[in-house]
Amino acid sequence: MKTTRICPKCKSNDVRRIRGGLIDVLGFSENFVCDECGFSSPIFPDIEVSERKKKVKPAKVSNSLKIVFIVVLILFIISLIIVL
Repeated sequence: MKTTRICPKCKSNDVRRIRGGLIDVLGFSENFVCDECGFSSPIFPDIEVSERKKKVKPAKVSNSLKIVFIVVLILFIISLIIVL
């Protein structure tokens, strides 16, 4: 199975490897960085691609939908005040 690295913070698979300038006993140390949230760490877990498909990120609510919700909520509160 094919594997991919995922960000432990935001669960994105938009991860790239960066090599640091720190040379240790084994040669070099490498870090990974998430291009979506900017999280950086030497440890990013590998998961199988089929397993990745099961982990669905929650849908992001668009700003226009938030604005519509707030306007409807305000109109509802105003109508309650008028009725009372």
